Amino acid sequence: MEALKAIYVYPLFPDKIVETTIYPLTKEGIDSNIPDDIIHGNYRIGIFEPETGDLYVKYIGRADNGLKNRVPDHLPDFIAELIKNHPGRVYFSFNSELDELSSYHHECRDYHDFVPDFNDYHPAKPEYTPTHHAKFAENKQHVHPLPSPPHRLTTSYVPTSRRSHLLM
Repeated sequence: MEALKAIYVYPLFPDKIVETTIYPLTKEGIDSNIPDDIIHGNYRIGIFEPETGDLYVKYIGRADNGLKNRVPDHLPDFIAELIKNHPGRVYFSFNSELDELSSYHHECRDYHDFVPDFNDYHPAKPEYTPTHHAKFAENKQHVHPLPSPPHRLTTSYVPTSRRSHLLM
């Protein structure tokens, strides 16, 4: 299977349209599409609807020590149920980040935007290295804790027909 274009479905923002490239969530899909040199990054795993071109994100995550090694961790996991129930329709997207902190912030945005079914908790903060502590102390910056996650919505979203024209 090859890379496809898709449109993210944002449950809380039905009019938000963001196009992305998605890849099949298989060992081959991961190995052939994620570059070896991406250390910090984020990924989203979801169900692709070929009729509409929509990607329903079911899980979000990040990698602090190699994206290519982190994504396959989910293949034998709960994602196996998704793959079994939606054969050939489970895909992932990813992006690279500069460091652990920027990857964490992106993961938090994804968590609040997608309200993924398989993420039970707000993303955990990365372990800060002494370099991070020294940087914040030197600049007298303070990292504010994030508020509690919003109420988990369990609504279903019916895609609008206007999304499909973007994929043509």
